[in-house]
Amino acid sequence: MTPAGRDGQIILVSGGGWHYSGSADAATDDYILRHTRASTPQICLVAAGQGDSGQQYAGFVHHMGRRGLLSAAPVFGLLPGAGDPREKLLDADLIYMVGGNTAALTGMLRELDWLPALRQALRGGATIAAVCAPALSLCRAPVSRWANGLGKPVLADGLGLVAASLSCHADLLPEQTAGHERAVASGAAPAGWSLDDGLILRLTARGRLVEAVSSRAGAQGTHLSLRAGQLQRRAVTPRILP
Repeated sequence: MTPAGRDGQIILVSGGGWHYSGSADAATDDYILRHTRASTPQICLVAAGQGDSGQQYAGFVHHMGRRGLLSAAPVFGLLPGAGDPREKLLDADLIYMVGGNTAALTGMLRELDWLPALRQALRGGATIAAVCAPALSLCRAPVSRWANGLGKPVLADGLGLVAASLSCHADLLPEQTAGHERAVASGAAPAGWSLDDGLILRLTARGRLVEAVSSRAGAQGTHLSLRAGQLQRRAVTPRILP
């Protein structure tokens, strides 16, 4: 657990947890909760990637209601006088960001200036767990396709909380992985990771990789970098969660 007053952690999840697999993947949520600073954490849901879907809130309460003290930072469903949702982030031990539309989520977080609040939360010791779309959004250079894998892979400008490129679901979307490799090889994208479905990276608040884990046997990752003009691929093999 992260001691209070120390920088927090960032956990990038390429598919997993209650939002992705329901109760079938409790191991991912157990892992995330082990890396928070409190035994009974304050857990703040960010579901803006799906337009603050009521279904996501219901799932959040069902799967996480006994795991901590719940709150939410809505964007689309704010009522008059509800206050700034970013303030909820600063009270949280765990900021749990669930997936959705990467481009829409990134644009919304940038337009509403969430990056300073996320950085402040990290400095205060919070853990940010980001599943799929928000994992991409938090990186400097996300590579993704439209929802459900439609369209061509696109290299975009992310928020840059993690100074790396990222693509998810590499085993399911090989064309997207190839696009990510081309972007790094050409110098258009910085070094980063291509992650199979189910792979989890735990990073320091400054984006240094601490470990890779997965609740799914067979999930792998690749660190992509450019050295002397040549694309370098380094395997990232996770520890399998119980």
